[in-house]
Amino acid sequence: MNTQEIKTLGTSLEGWDYKKTNDPRIFDGYHVEGLTSKQYLHKSDANISMGIFYLHGKELYRAWGFLNETCCSYHAIQTPSGISEIIIGCADAHVSLVDGNTATFSLCVLGQTISYPITLLLQKQSFPIVGLTCNNCVAHVTELLQKDASQENVVVSLEEKTLYFDSAHTITPTYLNTLLEGTKYSVIQMHIVKESKIKGIQKFLPLITMFGLVLLFTLFHQYLYAFHSHIFMQYFMAGFFLLFGGLKVLNWKKFVPSYRAYDLIAQKSAVYAWIYPSLEFGLGVVYYIGAASIFVHVFVSVLMLQKAHSVYVKIKSGNTVQCACLGGFFNIPITWVTFSEDLLMAAMAVWMLVG
Repeated sequence: MNTQEIKTLGTSLEGWDYKKTNDPRIFDGYHVEGLTSKQYLHKSDANISMGIFYLHGKELYRAWGFLNETCCSYHAIQTPSGISEIIIGCADAHVSLVDGNTATFSLCVLGQTISYPITLLLQKQSFPIVGLTCNNCVAHVTELLQKDASQENVVVSLEEKTLYFDSAHTITPTYLNTLLEGTKYSVIQMHIVKESKIKGIQKFLPLITMFGLVLLFTLFHQYLYAFHSHIFMQYFMAGFFLLFGGLKVLNWKKFVPSYRAYDLIAQKSAVYAWIYPSLEFGLGVVYYIGAASIFVHVFVSVLMLQKAHSVYVKIKSGNTVQCACLGGFFNIPITWVTFSEDLLMAAMAVWMLVG
């Protein structure tokens, strides 16, 4: 592939398939007002791509690249002054802050720099925070975060154990924790559930499938023994805790941050989040061997009611996070289905206690 071929392919959109749109385009982690991009793939060669970048509807530049298995091997850039020769590596496109929300977008190609004034967009961001116990904690965290110029409108919610702020820059939990270093507070990664093209009940197929397996497990043991409501409850709860607890154990590291994003006890104690998978699996063993005492039934009912309350609080807050019920293996959001699941298990424990 030579420079002339790149020029020929890129002079018009004829022969290109539109791939996607990013709006707004993010450079250096900054949200830029009016900066968008459109991506294309060439119909006759899937290894050739083209990006067209706009600022407030006016084209800034085009970039063509020839891709190998790992990265862009070489590409060319078209700016208002013409098309560059083939570049090995990447052109230098970055954002430089001037003051406040004023910045400059610069494109450097083969020693030539083109700069455009831009405005940065404030984006609402939120993260779960652990260690909050009182209003003094809220005031302390708010004061620490307000010292950082990259954040505006900082709000720390004691009830939701969440901090909210506006920023033109994409802020990470790691960065926030450097601001809170030396304190008892820490920010954890919120696993945001991305919008899926799968609608309705299909979104919950993994959860429905797992409940179906638990039901088959229960009916198999009903076949082995005479039917009795207590036997049904015993093996249903055993199957539930063994399967769901087992998935959590298998994906321990991913489960913990997902669980701490909404469970109220886990937010206060990382130790609790780490031991919970083994606790749930252990309860499955206890129910399966028929060793569940009155104390176990009471413990399970309280445990599941606490989980239901945590889910309720998170749903009411309006923040959609990943459900940790299947150990983080599936991208399922916490919804009223999760809430109902916890209430069901609490009700079964109560039935075993008084039924």
